[in-house]
Amino acid sequence: MKRILWLQTGGTVNCRKTNSGLAPGTKAGIAVNVSGINCETEAIFTLDSSDITPHHWQMLAKRILEAGANYDGFVITHGTDTLEYSAAALSLMLGNIEKPVIFTGAILPPHEEDSDAAGNLTAAFEAARDLKSGVFIAFAGKIMNGISCVKLHSKDKNAFFDTDLSGRLAGSDACVAPLCEKVFVLKITPNSSSDIVDFILEKGYKGVICEGFGLGGIPCGLLERLGELVISGVRVVIVSQCLCGGADLSIYAAHRKVRDLGLEAWSMTAAAALARLMLELGPRDC
Repeated sequence: MKRILWLQTGGTVNCRKTNSGLAPGTKAGIAVNVSGINCETEAIFTLDSSDITPHHWQMLAKRILEAGANYDGFVITHGTDTLEYSAAALSLMLGNIEKPVIFTGAILPPHEEDSDAAGNLTAAFEAARDLKSGVFIAFAGKIMNGISCVKLHSKDKNAFFDTDLSGRLAGSDACVAPLCEKVFVLKITPNSSSDIVDFILEKGYKGVICEGFGLGGIPCGLLERLGELVISGVRVVIVSQCLCGGADLSIYAAHRKVRDLGLEAWSMTAAAALARLMLELGPRDC
């Protein structure tokens, strides 16, 4: 029998009806019925996932590392709105963990007709029983890499898509030290103003994740100013707004100037890049 620890964080799986609408309760209104496992349950916190912060990522990572010797796998139930951020963060924070860590959630709460909660939860526990290692998301009949998933649909049960953008650091060790939260995410649009650089400097940000066009395109006027950030000691990382393919600054002449200015390019989702830069900057830089 495999020993599986179920860490509950709130979200739709835990939701109950209130006079104000759905709200997460302290326990999931659903039982686990998967063969070959012994399940233990722990409500590590109870939140709408919109309120989950990097501090909560640390809580989850720390609990899993502490309990690792006592369990064969872990299931984390989590609200879907920020599940991609938490799954990507733990993929990096847990390093080369030798146990399976499976995130799941639901679009419809357990008490509603045609809820997807039971199916997703069953798939998550089966994955925690059968897989050897790594962080994954179990959703809508699919098992996806935790570091590369994005939420595509706000209502459909088939809500998540695996971009295949891993961005994993080879041989990385587990890290639950305080993260640098002074990282700004900037999505480039045709009307993006270089004035945003003044704001970033004024507020003391230590890093910027810049979501560029296509392979990583940045308007020339803004690009020069982003180079000023690098000179000022701010790390600037470019990712692509496209879900697949990632950033590649080696193809177009207009993109190559990015490297000359000291900007970096990572082929990973914005959520994963945010967690990685927070980890790499660490508390000493913040």
